[in-house]
Amino acid sequence: MRQQADTRIKGTERMVTRIDPKRLAKDQQETLSFIHGFLARGKAALANKEFQQAFNLADKAYVLAEELLSALR
Repeated sequence: MRQQADTRIKGTERMVTRIDPKRLAKDQQETLSFIHGFLARGKAALANKEFQQAFNLADKAYVLAEELLSALR
């Protein structure tokens, strides 16, 4: 589970680097902020060996990042 959480966090971070915050509408900027928050909390959970929680938070960030990238295309 640790590996899955770590992989999901890293994959989401890669997606987020493709998002230009300057191109986002206000609601999209808010979504990006949520993504960053979920990632930060996921990393903290991973550091605390709370692997299921880390994966769940990373997965929420991943889904939001996918939706945001899709909306920008």
